[in-house]
Amino acid sequence: MASGEHPQEPPEPLEPPVSPRRPGARRIGIVGNPRSHSYGALGQDEALIRLAEPETRGALRQTLRDFATNGVDLLVVQGGDGTLRDVLSALPEAYGDSPPDIAILATGNTNLAARVFGRVQPGPRGLASLAAAAQCGTLRRATCHTLRVEWPGEPDRLPLRGLFFGAGLYTDGKAMADARIHASGVHNGLAVALAVLSTVLRAVLGRRGGTERVFAPDDGPIKSGRGFVILATTLDRLMLGFWPFGRHEGRGRSTIRWLDIDAPVRGLLRTLLGMALGRDAGSGREGERRTGLSRRITLRLQGRFVLDGEFFDPGAEGVVLSDGGAVTIVSV
Repeated sequence: MASGEHPQEPPEPLEPPVSPRRPGARRIGIVGNPRSHSYGALGQDEALIRLAEPETRGALRQTLRDFATNGVDLLVVQGGDGTLRDVLSALPEAYGDSPPDIAILATGNTNLAARVFGRVQPGPRGLASLAAAAQCGTLRRATCHTLRVEWPGEPDRLPLRGLFFGAGLYTDGKAMADARIHASGVHNGLAVALAVLSTVLRAVLGRRGGTERVFAPDDGPIKSGRGFVILATTLDRLMLGFWPFGRHEGRGRSTIRWLDIDAPVRGLLRTLLGMALGRDAGSGREGERRTGLSRRITLRLQGRFVLDGEFFDPGAEGVVLSDGGAVTIVSV
């Protein structure tokens, strides 16, 4: 260096460097709409927080890959059951067998998962409480098995992972809720109750309902013909105290609780009472309801099904339901 010259200052970095991760600190990723809520209360350590607003499922998959690369181990899902389903479906590609903890900031119509496992209070205070509890290690934790839905006749179609599957008159009730109930401003548990009530009234009035189906659980007889309603879930409780799946004890890795009712229904009021009280089903004779606990269900349907609030086409060869693996849901 010539005499009198001054050393040049290094250029300013284009982005601020990421600070080293403190021992025990959690990296938090938020999937949702940052513009619709203020996240300023979490700005005390921006290196540990990432925000994303993916508008498509492809963008969501890329977001989760980025989160995994950057060590995000606590994922906040802002939305309803459908948003959670999309996140659960995309997680294996990004995280493999080591998914992050998931917190639910419920802003959807039904929010079944949030009501079962607990949710983060919307807004900056709730998120700040979540961040503080995460760093202190005081989050409440619950293990949640997911319900995997795949199309064996369409190998290029990505499987889904959700929590609650419904077909038959459940699909009709969901369509009615979307068209009339949600449009009138009624949401959450009341909307679900009204949709179920409308479905029951249709049955009582004798209107034809349900769907043609072939239902084949791995540990029970195959049922074919018209089904009144078909439900399946990996949850062990629902909201409003409603539990139509009987009280079957867990058997090994069997995690799918299911309900299958023939159409037309025999003894509708007795059937509905048994569903409401959580009683086990009868012998499985024609026209009666069956409940069970299985590892795998093969199902062919003539009509659409609903997975966590969204309609899907079962395809020509039907779908297979199985255990999609477990995740950890956390709350404050």
